[in-house]
This record gives sequence, C-alpha cells and structure tokens, in this order.
Amino acid sequence: MYGHRNGSETTHPGGIIVVVGVGRGSGPDPATILLKEITVRGSYTYTDEFDRAIDLLATGQLTVADLTSVVARLPDTLTAFDALRAGRIMKALTHLANFNGRRQR
Repeated sequence: MYGHRNGSETTHPGGIIVVVGVGRGSGPDPATILLKEITVRGSYTYTDEFDRAIDLLATGQLTVADLTSVVARLPDTLTAFDALRAGRIMKALTHLANFNGRRQR
C-alpha cells in the first residue's frame, strides 16, 4: 500500500495516477487526491485466483523469471512500452529511482 500512497503524495497538483492491479482496502490516499485535484485511472484486479497462483509458484509448477524481458529505468519507460506494443518483448518492469540513483521506499 505504501507505493500507492507515495504515488499520490509525489504527483504534482492536477496530475494523473494510473493504478493497476489494486485489491480491496488499498489504493491512493483520497484526501491527497482531493486536495491536489489528481485524476486517478485504474484497472480491475481479480482476487479469486491469487491463492492458486501462489501455490503454482511455490511448488515450481509455474516459472515466471523468464517472462520479464526488460527492466527499464524511469527515463527509458516509454521506449520499453514501444517495444511491448511492437511485440518485441514480453514484459517490461520500470525501476523507480530517485535522483541519487537509489531505490525509493
């Protein structure tokens, strides 16, 4: 949940947050959204298959390490998305780092 709260706190007034795959009881801070006039866009997440997916991962029946094609730094994210759209890669992750190059918590 911290990432969602941090996202709303670091978004500029009038900005847009895209929330993907959030379950019940989590999400951006409503007061921050209201006071900063932030637009929130999101997608629905399924909750009933998480237990099965975790079992498959834990037992080694499902391997996902090879699915991530690119770990892009924030400035390179749009290039990674272009590669996704073109079908050149399977999955891209964005590595968020502050200006010192350290991961944000």
